[in-house]
Amino acid sequence: MASDFFDFKEFRVFHKQSAMKVGTDSVLLGCLVNVLGSEKQVLDIGTGCGILSLIMAQRCKADIDAIEIEELAFQEASFNFSNSKWANRLHAKNISLQKFVQSNAKKYDCIVSNPPYFESARNFKIEDSQRKLARQDTQLPFEDLAMAAGQLLNETGLFWLVLPPEAASNFQIIAAQYQLFLNRDYAIYPNAESAIRRKVQAYSKIKMPLSEEDIILLSTNKEKTSFYFNLTKDFYLDQQKSR
Repeated sequence: MASDFFDFKEFRVFHKQSAMKVGTDSVLLGCLVNVLGSEKQVLDIGTGCGILSLIMAQRCKADIDAIEIEELAFQEASFNFSNSKWANRLHAKNISLQKFVQSNAKKYDCIVSNPPYFESARNFKIEDSQRKLARQDTQLPFEDLAMAAGQLLNETGLFWLVLPPEAASNFQIIAAQYQLFLNRDYAIYPNAESAIRRKVQAYSKIKMPLSEEDIILLSTNKEKTSFYFNLTKDFYLDQQKSR
């Protein structure tokens, strides 16, 4: 039976109420974000249980706004934030991205998102309505996500997200329409023999030389590669080393 919570080195994440549980995608994204130390404002779009915001809170000293449209997930994120050591810097908001853009005047140094990526028109069978909201793009199409990032990001900031490779290619095309340029492109492979599983990408308003890197998570004996272990060592507990 899956646990109602997941323990990291410096925080605990309850994820029973959230459609999308704590997983590798959000941890990878949170750990790959390039933190400069000068960030003052961070935005987490579609925070779910709050895992990305908690990782960012551990990695930088910024104030973090975390928006979530689904009520139960918002409540869970709020609980996780209030029980963390960074409660004064974490702000959960129960609001859609579209309404948030209309009501928010801030500009962000960094925006992160593990967004829905299944196209609702393609009729993927996701029976659970809460999980469907979290994983299908009905409430958060890529056009709205790119437009919002373009409006909310400051001139030197980066918008980071994690997507499957096909969805990442589609988003790159849409992002260009809103003057967002691919800045970093990490291809994530479960192991050396597998196909690309995810892309972690960063977009900026300023066009710069593209930085690309392949990341392999597990070795042939199913242990974490040294890169993956070092990337996540400040978060995973020792007994979760090979998770």
